[in-house]
Amino acid sequence: MFIKRNRTQHEGKPYQSILLVQGKRVPAKRPPGRPAAGARPLKTVVVHETLANLSRLPAELVALIEGFCHGHLSTGLASWTPPAPAAPTLHVGPCYGLLAGLHAVARELGIVRAVGEATRTQRLALYLIYARLAHQGSRLSAVRASEDHAVREVLQVGAFDEDDLYAALEDLTAHQREIETALAPKPPRGRCFFTM
Repeated sequence: MFIKRNRTQHEGKPYQSILLVQGKRVPAKRPPGRPAAGARPLKTVVVHETLANLSRLPAELVALIEGFCHGHLSTGLASWTPPAPAAPTLHVGPCYGLLAGLHAVARELGIVRAVGEATRTQRLALYLIYARLAHQGSRLSAVRASEDHAVREVLQVGAFDEDDLYAALEDLTAHQREIETALAPKPPRGRCFFTM
């Protein structure tokens, strides 16, 4: 095995690749027909097989691998230390998809129009409906779930607690008749609906 460094230039920009290559001896291509009775054995040729592309590795690690290839197993091993892992820069924000999906379905079904979204209390009432569908818990659990979901971003309600949700529940109760009327199917002319 050995390290092969390729240098090329494309449109005035230099490029370099560092490859770990292994040489293998294989039989040469045989001429057509049967070999003669006392013919010499076939020649062999060396072919190179690329085992790995080391271009993105640190120079110290490439030097260590190259030392191993040359048989210097101890050279560089004691002095080389792996680089310290970088601090993670990933930031996970609140979950957006569930609430945005429920809000879109509610808008399509007319729930948003029936409940309203002009005031903060109406938007919190919408969140109560979504929380009931998604989590089926208490008002306190809905507040805790809002910490993981993008309620403030999707519904534009700002910070809230369970008292705000109870106020929104009272608003839903006060306007229950109008909301039910807005959501009730409109019968086509000439048809009647009976309730029991």
